[in-house]
Amino acid sequence: SVYEKKILVVLDDVDKVDQVDALVGERSWYSEGSLIVITTRDEDILSKVLVKQKYEVRCLNKGQALKLFSYHSLRKEKPTESLLELSKKIVKISGLLPLALEVFGSLLYDKKEAKEWQNQLEKLKNTQPGNLQDVLKLSFDSLDDEEKNVFLDIACLFLKMQITKEEIVDVLNGCGFNAEAALSVLRQKSLVKFLSDENLWMHDQIRDMGRQLDLKETPGDARMRSRLWDRAEIMTVLNNMKGTSSIQGIVLDFKKKLATDPSAENIALGNLHDNPGIRAVFSYLKNKFIGFPAEEKPKSSEITIPVEPFVPMTKLRLLQINHVELAGNLERLPSELKWIQWRGCPLKEVPLNLLARQLAVLDLAESAIRRIQSLH
Repeated sequence: SVYEKKILVVLDDVDKVDQVDALVGERSWYSEGSLIVITTRDEDILSKVLVKQKYEVRCLNKGQALKLFSYHSLRKEKPTESLLELSKKIVKISGLLPLALEVFGSLLYDKKEAKEWQNQLEKLKNTQPGNLQDVLKLSFDSLDDEEKNVFLDIACLFLKMQITKEEIVDVLNGCGFNAEAALSVLRQKSLVKFLSDENLWMHDQIRDMGRQLDLKETPGDARMRSRLWDRAEIMTVLNNMKGTSSIQGIVLDFKKKLATDPSAENIALGNLHDNPGIRAVFSYLKNKFIGFPAEEKPKSSEITIPVEPFVPMTKLRLLQINHVELAGNLERLPSELKWIQWRGCPLKEVPLNLLARQLAVLDLAESAIRRIQSLH
């Protein structure tokens, strides 16, 4: 049981006290010698949960910062003599921030001449002191137009869903991009990373920089933005027929609701108190956060959206409308669409007008589809 073992619990990037209460439970459940580690950007959370010891992660010192910058810019522990002074100036202006050093260093990796470094240093000097977003944007500005589009698709759209590198490549290639080449550049510049399971990862500060770029294009006017990811904004655009040709991508996911079963949760909690073992812990967490589907077959969609609001979006390439019912003539959906993810689609058969399109990906998982018509 948990009482008899020393347990290490790590909760990373906590932003609500409720998360600690739900996942950790009562301290009396843990034996002496157990350790609970919480990382957060909000120190107030640590005060509210009454942690015994706080540790603030310090900034790098100048030597550590120079070493990190040199590794990403030159793949060496120390800068070469000709670039040493420039490296020290860059490290100082970057504020010793690890992410800034990694991204800006990666930006300089293919630049070997001191003159090229000096040019980038002048750009860095024009950023606001300590403003990480400004430093990260310098790397974005160095991309070509196709690489910028791929970066913004990832930051604004793909990060909102579970999608693998292979799936991203298929979608982007379908949009006419050289996906592998663009992703290689983004990876080399430390703007994106692919984990061991080939899932995409992007630092949230880099993601926020990308989304801010999209927001700044037309502040306060969602209809003129190129990519929409916020559900409230999307529904405002659709409900008020404010779609325009500026919109290239939309991600909208009304996930299936799971039937609540309080009795199951209470039973699991009782088992946890009576027999606080590892299996009981997982059973409780499963019942609390996963629940039980009311039924295995697909349920009807939560919301119905008419096709009409999409018609003006003539440059719409990417569309996610999970667990939504589309009402109207699907032939009127924009012809530029290359990727449609319509999970939980309530239709019984795939419409011919979807199959006839030049789609790179049509994802109808978790749907009620029972038959696919032939195009012949």
